Amino acid sequence: MKLRRSCLSVPGNSIKMIGKSAESDADCLVFDLEDSVPVSEKEKTRKTLMDALKQIDFKQKEMAIRINSLPTEFAHPDLIQAVEARPHAIVIPKVESAQDVIFVDSVLASLEGKHGLSEMITIQALIETARGVQSVDEISKASKRLTALIFGIGDYLADIGARVSDLNADVIAMCVYPRVKIVIAAAAAGIDAIDSVYPNFKDDAGLRADAGRGVTMGFKGKWVIHPAQIATVNECFTPSTDEFKRAKRLIEAYEKAKAAGTGAITVDDRMVDEANIRMAQKLCDMARHLGLWDQI
Repeated sequence: MKLRRSCLSVPGNSIKMIGKSAESDADCLVFDLEDSVPVSEKEKTRKTLMDALKQIDFKQKEMAIRINSLPTEFAHPDLIQAVEARPHAIVIPKVESAQDVIFVDSVLASLEGKHGLSEMITIQALIETARGVQSVDEISKASKRLTALIFGIGDYLADIGARVSDLNADVIAMCVYPRVKIVIAAAAAGIDAIDSVYPNFKDDAGLRADAGRGVTMGFKGKWVIHPAQIATVNECFTPSTDEFKRAKRLIEAYEKAKAAGTGAITVDDRMVDEANIRMAQKLCDMARHLGLWDQI
């Protein structure tokens, strides 16, 4: 399984930050060719990033490249050179329809064939416009490559014309509808929902509260814009030892009841159904992935 508790956005034009990201504790690194790169530096940055990805050891981290938005002249060259660097995923910004995902899927399939790649490059879709939110159900089912939907709060607020002078904690907390809709679409499609960034990287209390809301809503992780945010986000999106222990008890009780041919299961004085078991199994898989299984 791939964990995406923390997804660190890394400017593609900063060799220093690219190098440092390899030593971070982020689960996923998102190398940006879009917003953080001026138009005059697009081509230079693309080559610099691809060379860096081929040379630096990023260990077990998921490596994703955020290309420029599809209507621009930069998107297709981004895809062509990105495939040569063999990232795990492509992040498509401002996805507004299933066709956006289908187009990138077809380009990746062609390029993978050309380069003889055996491992499929996946897709993550940034939902950051009103049209994207409206179409998120169709987007979530557009391709077998799609592994995550990501909420982009800044562009979303700008797109809907929100009169916001500061992207503070109160404003972020108000964006319930798009966040919930993205979570539901992702869950129905069996993929991850990743929450938006919390822009004030010096406000750990605000970050913790916002990440906590995301966990409660059902997000599986959060984008971060600064390494200082990684530890807090990883902590928030990692279940507690007690949660892992309860999940293990549920699975053990389920297996025991299944072997005995018993229908109803009760754990800790609560009835257990199939939904509980599915959730418990995911937690157990996560504990194993994190190397925590022997501790529970």
